[in-house]
Amino acid sequence: MYKSNLRIAILLPHTLAYGGVKRFLEIGNEFVKLGHEWNIYTKSSNSLDWFDFLGSIKQKWTDILANDVLIIGDTTLFKYFDSWPKLKIMYVISTSPACGYIETYKKFLLINNPEFISIFCSTTTWDFYNNLNPANLKQHFLIPGGVNTSHFMPNLELRNPEPTIIFYSCLDMPRKHGEDIFNTIKDLGYKMITFSREEVSYNHPNLTKYINPNNLELPNIYNKAHIYIGMEDGAGWNNTGAEALSCGLNIISNGNGSSDFAINNETAIIIKDFTEIPSALEKLKDTTLSQKLSANGLEKIKEFSWQVIAEKLERIIKERI
Repeated sequence: MYKSNLRIAILLPHTLAYGGVKRFLEIGNEFVKLGHEWNIYTKSSNSLDWFDFLGSIKQKWTDILANDVLIIGDTTLFKYFDSWPKLKIMYVISTSPACGYIETYKKFLLINNPEFISIFCSTTTWDFYNNLNPANLKQHFLIPGGVNTSHFMPNLELRNPEPTIIFYSCLDMPRKHGEDIFNTIKDLGYKMITFSREEVSYNHPNLTKYINPNNLELPNIYNKAHIYIGMEDGAGWNNTGAEALSCGLNIISNGNGSSDFAINNETAIIIKDFTEIPSALEKLKDTTLSQKLSANGLEKIKEFSWQVIAEKLERIIKERI
């Protein structure tokens, strides 16, 4: 008999708009809609003014043991698994060596305990950590996603009249390669849009910057562009690529963190390195190809809505408590 009302505890290092935080807010909203409690515990005092969250944010942890499940994705918080007496879920959200992610994930993936399970956020993460312990394979689950398809939708009225490329920048995370994308496309004659948490150092007459936009503003920003370029390293799930595809943009990507939805010549143009960006842009001048990729992408991305991800996670949890 499944437990009808679940109480889920999630530990986060902060509630800022980076580091995989958005994933747990979006899934939380879906869990609340399903009739469950989604309680985020953090020792950070950051405000959550950039996202409309339906769950609870708790800075006091006195009631944490009243929850049924503990979910952690950030490896700096894994020490709290040790004292948790109930079902534990490790969310594998990165393939980056930053903060010791890789070695810590590998260590915990060896644990053989039915009360300790892992969720992989993308095929990128699943393939990266493919040396899983055969003794505990039933503890590992691939749930790729997601994106809020009812929030990120095409709005053709907002498209710039001139061909426009959008890309994400993050100065303190060079593996996002925002500046490298900029340097590759700046002299190709396109209008450019970048959005970031902080002011970026590069400028160009054709570049428009959006600094620290909130979640409500993001769909309108994506919809000003025609093409999204993502060349991330060490990715888990490429949120910005999924959101851009859900807004009907054409995608150029190296496939890192986006291989679930970015399928070469079907929903996206997949390239190996920056030198291939100009030729990929040339391909997208073919209107028939551009329209095909957009239409296919809009259909494909529906498979990875946060509602779908939440329902899969709910089923896994209910089978174990």
